Amino acid sequence: MKLLLITLLISTTLFSQTFREDFTTVNGAGDYQISPNSNTGSHSGEMCYNLVGGYTNNVYYEAVSPIYDFSSWSEVMVQFKVVSSLRNGDVFAIFYLDAVDNNWYGWNLSNLNGTYTVTMPITAIQISFDLNTFGGAGGTSSRYAHVDWIEFTNNISLPITFLSFTGETMERYNVLRWSTASEMNNDYFTLYKSYNGVDWDYIDETPGQGNSSVRYDYTWRDYNWEDETYYKLYQTDYNGVSEELGIVFLKRKEDKVIKVYNIIGQEMDWCANCVVLELMESGNVRKRYRE
Repeated sequence: MKLLLITLLISTTLFSQTFREDFTTVNGAGDYQISPNSNTGSHSGEMCYNLVGGYTNNVYYEAVSPIYDFSSWSEVMVQFKVVSSLRNGDVFAIFYLDAVDNNWYGWNLSNLNGTYTVTMPITAIQISFDLNTFGGAGGTSSRYAHVDWIEFTNNISLPITFLSFTGETMERYNVLRWSTASEMNNDYFTLYKSYNGVDWDYIDETPGQGNSSVRYDYTWRDYNWEDETYYKLYQTDYNGVSEELGIVFLKRKEDKVIKVYNIIGQEMDWCANCVVLELMESGNVRKRYRE
């Protein structure tokens, strides 16, 4: 049994994970399957129930999607574009199959023209666009229902309003800075480091503010740097969901040796198999063994 819901929503919400189905083909492998398929299919990039003339009287059309898996999503927002011109009494609708109770639930689209958005549970596993022509009166000539496209979006509410992630080379360390304008259920930030931009190592974890409506600035120092170092920042909320926020690349200027001393502080020009102190152009002093 397919149950029609009442409210159809028009939404302008911004989302973060999306995939789209266009109806350039129908009834092929991985496509929506229309039954009965007489006089139905894809036309001009739309899924049509009347390829020629009008739709047929006393028919229940179903255009059923492949099986979907939204179980890892936060919320399923479904946007689609439809056009229809039906007889009075005929019904055009969108349905979803809920895996919880194996029932179909949906919204009436009869004689709607435009782009619409509905919210479905993450337990929805299949979609169908149905046209029921059993109840209408009058001729079906030039009566139609078309679906242009459908788009599925994971409506993820990001737990932070992120402003920036930057870095700077200092005399003895690299400093990383990042800022948030607000935070919601923000558990912690994680930093990773790489010397080639490919292989990453965990270096530290910084607690978040949890919930905050004011700007907060974070600072972290790295005393174990190389001449070229990459840093990557992640954010994790209390639910354990993580997101990459950005990458910073720091390249230090070449620090030249300007003077060499022995271990008792006497300046020297050269030695072999000895320990020396090197005074660098930056003012740093480096101790090393010379062969």
